[in-house]
Amino acid sequence: KRNSGHASSINSIKWYPLDTGIFVTGSSDKSVQVWDTNEMKAVEKFTFSGYVYHTDFSPRNGKTSHLIATALSNDQIRLCDIRTGSHSHTLRGHCSAVNNVVWSKRNSNGLMSCGQDGKIIMWDIRKSNAAMHYFDRENGSSQMAHGGSVFTMSQTEGGLFLVSHGQDQHIRCWDIISGENTMIKFWCYT
Repeated sequence: KRNSGHASSINSIKWYPLDTGIFVTGSSDKSVQVWDTNEMKAVEKFTFSGYVYHTDFSPRNGKTSHLIATALSNDQIRLCDIRTGSHSHTLRGHCSAVNNVVWSKRNSNGLMSCGQDGKIIMWDIRKSNAAMHYFDRENGSSQMAHGGSVFTMSQTEGGLFLVSHGQDQHIRCWDIISGENTMIKFWCYT
């Protein structure tokens, strides 16, 4: 499965946390490629039915450290196994494109995603009905994190809180374990 590179723009690039000689790229050509810096070329390619907007490796050494999470334009998250070269899971719960995926720093089976549907979802990849909870801006009355697309998110160093930014021009801070909005207000536009 060797190839010479992407046929379209690269939207995401990540180093493999357990081997600094490997990185992955996700592209609008609907593929993820695994690159080996020693060989100076792509050594594996995963293809999808949607554009790849974002990729992330599990940051923890353990049962999920070989998985690449991919955020796709066709409302899915696909997990790719770099050991076997195959897709291992498909996570469905978004109603439109998935913009970003982030592995939990505290739970090696936890994965968070955000999408153009305004949702942020916490997943447990061990379960068939993998959605653990939705991050709810009203803490109980909706499954919406933002009014419009959620562009990006990042967790704190210890993995206790998640910060997200959305089309509604809000930056929100979340308790990762419960999914509750901390109600700390950040205004990113004047």
